[in-house]
Amino acid sequence: MNDNLEKEMFKLIDQLDLRQEIKVLNSVEHAEEIIMDDEDIRRMKINTFAKLGLVPNDDIHPERALLRIVSLKKKWSRLLVASLLALVLLASFAMGSPEIRAQIRKVFQYIPGFASVQETEGQTILFVMPMPVVQKIGSGQLEIRGVSIGDKQSYVSLTGKNIAWLETITLRNEAGKSYVLSNSIESASSGEWTGSYYIEGAIQATDQMVLAYGDIAPSVPFQLASAKTVDRVQDLGVTQTHQGISLTAVTAPADGDKTKVTIIPQLPANMRIESFGISPIYNLAQAKLSANDHKEIPFEQDLTFPNPNEFYFHQGENKQGDYKLTLPALGVVRQSEQDDQITLPIPSNGVMMLNKQITILGFPVDLIRVERNPDDPNKRDSDFIRIYFDLHYDAASRESLLSFWPDFAILKKSGGAGEKSNETTKALEYMDLDVEHNAKEYTFYVKEAHTLVRGPWEFNLR
Repeated sequence: MNDNLEKEMFKLIDQLDLRQEIKVLNSVEHAEEIIMDDEDIRRMKINTFAKLGLVPNDDIHPERALLRIVSLKKKWSRLLVASLLALVLLASFAMGSPEIRAQIRKVFQYIPGFASVQETEGQTILFVMPMPVVQKIGSGQLEIRGVSIGDKQSYVSLTGKNIAWLETITLRNEAGKSYVLSNSIESASSGEWTGSYYIEGAIQATDQMVLAYGDIAPSVPFQLASAKTVDRVQDLGVTQTHQGISLTAVTAPADGDKTKVTIIPQLPANMRIESFGISPIYNLAQAKLSANDHKEIPFEQDLTFPNPNEFYFHQGENKQGDYKLTLPALGVVRQSEQDDQITLPIPSNGVMMLNKQITILGFPVDLIRVERNPDDPNKRDSDFIRIYFDLHYDAASRESLLSFWPDFAILKKSGGAGEKSNETTKALEYMDLDVEHNAKEYTFYVKEAHTLVRGPWEFNLR
């Protein structure tokens, strides 16, 4: 087979919609024959498996094939069918190999209480707790927010209010067998705390389980259910995609007439979402939920350490109706593979105009000026500089840079720092940084940038 044909073929594989392949093959007429020998098949096998990140299986030996493809008087049609042929070959190889089928079929599981999904590549989640359980304890409470029982590890997510935090908890099944879980993550604030507990190895789970929280709550019953498994995250709920960010809204019943909504993101590499606009503590356009009559419906989050991508609302009189959820924008953190380095001259005192443009993770940024000890020019015991920026904020753009921060870890030292953002746009205006007394230039590194990504993402929920 011609090398150029092969290159074009694999280029086209990336553009194919697999659901259309049978339709395409059934719609064409046979016109010419191309004979592929064993060497052609061997090369195609290696290249196809490599593109999918799989290891070729040498136990599979395809026979010499006489394969018919068509020419519809368009050069690309022949290449298209050749590309489909590569996929058919891959399917044939995989059908004969359980190991390859296991590699290809990576499914997703929704984990209630953890506000996330998990691929089954690392481990399979067997059971989850469908709804949180709250146990009142005197003037405080303990909430079992989520339970995940896997074939290799198991996790429990707890929150507490006005009760002590413990380093270990115990799960018991209906047969009375106990399992001790250790704390892995713990955060506390003003009498409230949240913690995640784990155990390695399999647990003999039963439909009904009990959590023992020391002597504080020796018996808190909860129920398990089989974990929901899907081939695609999109199959869990309604999905919207903007700017390369796919969000899936997953709904589930909660206490009483409440419905829980969890937003599951699928993100490009080196990106995370720090705000969905659900919590008012972030300076973003807030999420809105409305009924069929366009009346806005209030929603709420967990009072203790809420998941940022999750909220509840009361159905009220609209139990059979549809709801529209709108997320106008997202607060995003982008990370670079390698830190951006910025070096600028600094004055011995007073102001130095810079008027220089740099790039921070692909965003243009103007360095306007730098001032030394702007609040006290005669200060001598310590020095700091103030750098003024223009981040080219554009309210009409798809994404706006809001801020960035020096990566002090790369310098292996800490330093005093401060910043001021524009009150309207929230974009960084200037940054204060400590400098050595006799320094004539300053170098800093940036690994993360905080941006505003605009949608809107709109979901029709039931």
